[in-house]
Amino acid sequence: MISKSEERRNQILVGAFKLFLVKEYADVTTADLEEIIGLSRGAIYYKVKNKEGLYRAVIDKFVFELLSNSLNKREELVSNEKPFLSFVMNELNLTKERMNSVRNTLIDANSTEYINLLSSAKFHYAGFNDRCKALDQEITQLWLTYYEKGISTGELNQSIDPLLVVSMFRSLYYGDSFIQSITENELDIDELKMKYLLLYNSIRL
Repeated sequence: MISKSEERRNQILVGAFKLFLVKEYADVTTADLEEIIGLSRGAIYYKVKNKEGLYRAVIDKFVFELLSNSLNKREELVSNEKPFLSFVMNELNLTKERMNSVRNTLIDANSTEYINLLSSAKFHYAGFNDRCKALDQEITQLWLTYYEKGISTGELNQSIDPLLVVSMFRSLYYGDSFIQSITENELDIDELKMKYLLLYNSIRL
């Protein structure tokens, strides 16, 4: 059971998240925040001090925390029989979990708005690029680890450059996420799965 303080913090972050999804950071006013959250300026800024602090807290929770939590789930859900295929399927499940996690905040958000939020953070969140780069390197290394496991178990063709293959898998994800945010409002996990399996079948033994 969460405390009243944590419940209040979640109320503030979810309300601010809704607003930053649909309005550019510079256009969001304290009056806007008071209206959507239903609290006074003093209550909203009690922990985060100001709009910039609130914005950082929103990005931390709905971007970095979301990705970090799913990173921690990866190893425990991967089998040893076909480690790379298992890892790839697990990635799809975790992506779906992240999408559902945002929906569970009762926010009617689409992928276009989320991508716009990420683009905005690049300019309004100091250190955002460096944190994203570090996280991207961590994720890439994890993919490479399971690719190497696939080679060692005889699952995958070892004559193909692992980094190139991993880059192709991740480009499929980012490419579909971007284009479908424009054309379909959100990533089609089933379609991405078919593309992943097509690529996987070209590298397996």
